[in-house]
Amino acid sequence: MEVVEAIYTRQSTRLFKQNPIPVESLKQLIEAAVRAPTASNAQNWMFGIVTDPIKLKSLRSLSPGLIGHPAAMILFCIRTGTNPQTGEPQIPEYTWMGIGSALQNCLIMAHSIGLGTRPIGSYHKKGVAIYLNLPENFLPVLIVAVGESLDEPRKPRSINIDKVTFWEEWGES
Repeated sequence: MEVVEAIYTRQSTRLFKQNPIPVESLKQLIEAAVRAPTASNAQNWMFGIVTDPIKLKSLRSLSPGLIGHPAAMILFCIRTGTNPQTGEPQIPEYTWMGIGSALQNCLIMAHSIGLGTRPIGSYHKKGVAIYLNLPENFLPVLIVAVGESLDEPRKPRSINIDKVTFWEEWGES
């Protein structure tokens, strides 16, 4: 799939088939995520992959924002404290830029290999951290539900970019 096609046709999946996802496919998603840019090349993230049906069921109970039954979930975490490479304090706004870039790479890669995804922000973060035994310096910030999509393809939404763009200064289109 061409990159432009993947960007223009990717949609969030709400309903998933129960087919297991090959480990190599899940690794491809993480490989795409870690190729995202980060400020000062900090790479202050960690990714958890959950495929065990019992753990998925438990994570679903901690995630009211999750619709459907994905075959896998990827947990996106950020490292707090100092950058291990520079010793400097982590700067949260730059961390968010890196996570956003990693998320987009992951979603586009999943779509390009035929997998459906849905980012989930509504979940009990402390409960998930405890359940998955995360170290204190890693915070779960996002869950991505992954699986083969059962959703019917919808017409991709279009937006008039003139309504969300200004040139040079506010009020100029």
